[in-house]
Amino acid sequence: MDSRASYVMVGTFFVLISFALIGFIFWLSKYGDESGLKSYYVVMSESVSGLNPQASVKYMGVNVGSVDSMQINPSNTKEVLLLLHVNESVPIKEDTLASLKFYGMTGLAFIELHGGSNKSPTLITCKDKIAYIKSTPSTLVRVDEVLSEISNKLIDSLGKINLLLSSKNIENIDASIENIQSITATLKANMSSIESLIEDGKKFEKDASVTFEDMSEASKNVSKVAKILEKSIKRGDYSVKDISQNSINKLDELLDELSSLTLNINETVLELKRSPSDILFKKAKRVKGPGE
Repeated sequence: MDSRASYVMVGTFFVLISFALIGFIFWLSKYGDESGLKSYYVVMSESVSGLNPQASVKYMGVNVGSVDSMQINPSNTKEVLLLLHVNESVPIKEDTLASLKFYGMTGLAFIELHGGSNKSPTLITCKDKIAYIKSTPSTLVRVDEVLSEISNKLIDSLGKINLLLSSKNIENIDASIENIQSITATLKANMSSIESLIEDGKKFEKDASVTFEDMSEASKNVSKVAKILEKSIKRGDYSVKDISQNSINKLDELLDELSSLTLNINETVLELKRSPSDILFKKAKRVKGPGE
């Protein structure tokens, strides 16, 4: 009996030691290396469905930490506040971004860190003041936004098409087509006249060109004659005084004749004023006044 009881005690002690060792290993793996972790906050403005505490945090596909906790942001109920534990060896920069990604079609999500240029300063974080990593919308959200925008544009375009294809506009389009057909038929019927008009225009243009050439030639000839006349006058071939004197005498005779004609016209006008009927009938004898 004593030996059997000792075996039971030894077995029990061994089992307890085993459980204690397993618990210590688990604690060590989970909390033993927290000195090598840094904490960061990430604020998500989209649904984090599929993301759970202890979900992986990856940097360009490499597992670098885990999600410690998830809660609604106390400052904004439309946001989710995530606390991340990331290995301190990971270079988290001020322009590093965090986004929600999924494992294929499983629906399980994880946090992906990306970006962060080498020239950007390192993001400083500590227990007293945990730093925030900026977030970007996930691929699903971006696709949903693009699809929504496309859908809105399609709806707007369909509304414009419906407005364009209203019954009134269709009637106007039909009327315009009929007018175009009528104009086309009229042009076709008068094509010969149009061609004749074009030919006449070409002929007129040709004649005008010839006329302008003749005028240009005549102008040149007049210029030549003027130059010859100028030379003759300078040589004394023509006496400008005699020519002008003769012209003046003729002009005086013409003025005398015009003066006489003007007097006759005035007398005729006076006679017509006294007796307008003389235009149709014979002239009435004018009664002389006293002293005439």
